[in-house]
Amino acid sequence: MIEVIKFYKEPEGKYVEIIAKASETCIIKEFLINGDFFVIPPEVIDQLEDFLKGLRIVNVDELIDRVSRLLANTRVVGLSKNKLIELIREVLSDIKSKCREHLK
Repeated sequence: MIEVIKFYKEPEGKYVEIIAKASETCIIKEFLINGDFFVIPPEVIDQLEDFLKGLRIVNVDELIDRVSRLLANTRVVGLSKNKLIELIREVLSDIKSKCREHLK
């Protein structure tokens, strides 16, 4: 099992922690987004986590496009929406790179 954890804190602001676990074949088993920021409507975070679970990471850009669409009509308070998307991209990219190492 591959695990990636990213933590980010806005200067003078809120924090976000993303914990992701994937199989050696790049299938996301767990994807959690935690922090003291807010997303309106709040159920979008659950939808985002559920969307990513079970997917194989093949094309990070394609997944990020879909993540961006899920977040398009939301309001993120205490953290920039772009920063949240950037952190998700970093987590997915790190997992993909670690999967490649396992498959060698």
